[in-house]
Amino acid sequence: MISPDRDIRLVAIDVDGTLLDFSGRIRPRVAASIQAAMARGCVVVLATGRRLQSVEPIAARLGISTVILTDGAVIYDYLNRRPVYERTLHPDLLRRGVALTVAAGISPILYESPTVGGRMIAGPPLTTGPEAELFLANRPEVQRLPVD
Repeated sequence: MISPDRDIRLVAIDVDGTLLDFSGRIRPRVAASIQAAMARGCVVVLATGRRLQSVEPIAARLGISTVILTDGAVIYDYLNRRPVYERTLHPDLLRRGVALTVAAGISPILYESPTVGGRMIAGPPLTTGPEAELFLANRPEVQRLPVD
């Protein structure tokens, strides 16, 4: 329980369904609360499963510089264009994961670190199922590469 006489120094806000409504707009009450917290010296960060490219305009609009991305795999200071923390997969583990998903009939969709480009990579369209194609349909930034 938070004591009223103690200052809150950090607030992490989820993006989809919390900060943004279901139409993708910033909820006014949440934005006002963020601004009030920041005015009192509280650090506010966004925490999301999204990649930097899709969360950066939201953070910029709110004056937030630190974002927790891809479900915690990257903490990124986008104002200074540098990671604060990054947890990547070892190439052997990555290859094994790709092989397992392909063997299961599922096309892998990979997210590259923003420090090396931040690409979203998927296999050729013939290897992806209908759910993956629906997810990838409105993302022109996706690079299709051979599975190998």
